[in-house]
Amino acid sequence: MTYDPSKKITVSYNPLNLPSLVEFDNSDFIEYTYTATGTKLRKTVTSWKTTTGGTTDYAGQFLYQDNELSCIFTPVGRIVPMQYNDETFWKHEYNLTDHLGNVRVVFAAHSNGQPEVMQQTSYYPFGMTLQQQNFGGAHNPPNKLLYNGKELQDDKLAGVSLDWYDYGMRMYDPSIGRWHVPDPVAEWAYDWTPYRYAFNNPISYFDPNGLFETRKEAREYRKENNLTGRVRKGADGVYSIDNRKAGTSTWNDSEYGVVTGAMVVADQVSGKVSNLPSDITFKYDPLSSVERGAMDSDVPAIIMHRTVSSVGANLYSSWKAGTKVAGTHFLVGEDGTVCQTGNLNNHTIHLRSGSSKQMYKKYFKKILNSNTVGIEVIGNYNATTKTWDPLTPDQVTAVAHLVLELTFRYDLDMSNVLPHENVQRKTTGEGQVVLDAIKETIQENW
Repeated sequence: MTYDPSKKITVSYNPLNLPSLVEFDNSDFIEYTYTATGTKLRKTVTSWKTTTGGTTDYAGQFLYQDNELSCIFTPVGRIVPMQYNDETFWKHEYNLTDHLGNVRVVFAAHSNGQPEVMQQTSYYPFGMTLQQQNFGGAHNPPNKLLYNGKELQDDKLAGVSLDWYDYGMRMYDPSIGRWHVPDPVAEWAYDWTPYRYAFNNPISYFDPNGLFETRKEAREYRKENNLTGRVRKGADGVYSIDNRKAGTSTWNDSEYGVVTGAMVVADQVSGKVSNLPSDITFKYDPLSSVERGAMDSDVPAIIMHRTVSSVGANLYSSWKAGTKVAGTHFLVGEDGTVCQTGNLNNHTIHLRSGSSKQMYKKYFKKILNSNTVGIEVIGNYNATTKTWDPLTPDQVTAVAHLVLELTFRYDLDMSNVLPHENVQRKTTGEGQVVLDAIKETIQENW
């Protein structure tokens, strides 16, 4: 976008497709200065007919306005210098955000120890401000990190407010729900406009820069750049390419583009499974009756079980009420609820590995309770036809994503996910029916 007739502004860009000059029809202008990699360093606002203007300097977490420190950004908000009786004190402000990172409320600690609301903002779905209330007064500059936590460019010149959001790699116009420049990897989703924002679904998706919006795009990037690792979706809806063995993660940074850094696995120490999709109901409640001793450090297999029970809650209740009962690390009910009943740092008793008559010779003394993770999927067995009920759609989704996370956690592939009946003598198809049901979902999300 080089000209906006609604605001009567002309935009010039640098070689990185970042706006370098925004000119208004009365000759007022805004000039942006960047590093060679595209990090914004300075914004200069020039107005010939009013006192509006000045410079804003960006130095990491420090923000300067006309050479005076305006605030210091923190992971949870900002620190604002305040003047009182010719002395400077520092006010710590904290942000309350929604699932998309939109800053809804800014509050600070009042002198009486109670929280004091400084700013409250509501948004239209694509980011325009629906309503904003500022309670900080003239001496407390409003917080401009708003929609998706990005900085609002609200400079008003020639009677027109710019009202763009700076996402680092591109500017976004919430009034039309579009970027001003094309998606740098638009060819990976050629059936969508390259100026789209979050696949036109801003309620569900957070699109920080236009890359890796979908698993397909991340896979294409992985293929074209000969990367290895698993494509995984984060809580903010952004995909990354995680290499567990190398301990690296490749994602698209809002300032530096596609980068590779150290991978952090949530809840690894606590023994809790992490990164399950938000639409899967997950309950973490390790049971002392199920847990036995410490889990071996090397986990060679995940074992798929079926069990007959009217509902998952009944089996869970019997495990909880029992003493030293046989049980698995995970129990998946008919409604797709995943209940983690065993801490992954401890093993459970889900195999009869001590009996050579039960365990097949191939796995005897190799696949043990102490080195495997068990997943129990509720279902019914027909003794006449000798078949297990198929998984419900909710079970398919839940079990598939659970297996994806566990294989990633232990650096396994699907050859290490074994049906119970392949390991020891059990009913035919007990675990295989689970593997067959989740196969397609696994392939789509690997």
